[in-house]
Amino acid sequence: MNLANKLTISRLFLIPIFIFFVKLGGIISIIIALFIFCLAAITDLLDGKVARKYKTVTYLGTFLDPLADKLLILTAFIYFLSMKFLRIPTWMIIIIAARELLIIIFRLLFLNKKEIMFYSINKTSKIKTIVQNSVAIMIILIIILNEIIRMLNYNLKSLYLINKIPFWLMLIAVIFTIYSGSIYILRYYRDKIKLLY
Repeated sequence: MNLANKLTISRLFLIPIFIFFVKLGGIISIIIALFIFCLAAITDLLDGKVARKYKTVTYLGTFLDPLADKLLILTAFIYFLSMKFLRIPTWMIIIIAARELLIIIFRLLFLNKKEIMFYSINKTSKIKTIVQNSVAIMIILIIILNEIIRMLNYNLKSLYLINKIPFWLMLIAVIFTIYSGSIYILRYYRDKIKLLY
């Protein structure tokens, strides 16, 4: 197994560790969970670069890499739903999950191995992943800040203002998610139409 695939698989193993620490609760556990999430996000940036640099792009890697991304981000977003003070609507998570599921089904039904490897090199999807990861990191930081403010017994009005931010961050993630999914599918059909003419 090459280095790029090892990085991808390590990201998959980091997901249950992330879940463990967020479920523990408490500011220390959430900080550790943030560190684990950041580590997983870094492996996402590295695996593709390593695969292209050393020319070790494989079908397994092009399948596992986006799968690991989707599982990581959906795990974080579903965790956010359990934090009621964040006021993140369920419909946002449903849209993101539906997009990710749609792309997985689309890849399995319509793309052969060569096409999956070709369409996996998609800048829009990579930007979407970076945006989603950035949003998740910022929201986890807000959760940590929320815990600190509560510990210090600060004015609850400051909490109210801070807790409005996650909604707008998630809205940005939803917009990028829908846009990148549309581009992915439109690019495929555009290339198919070109082949007909």
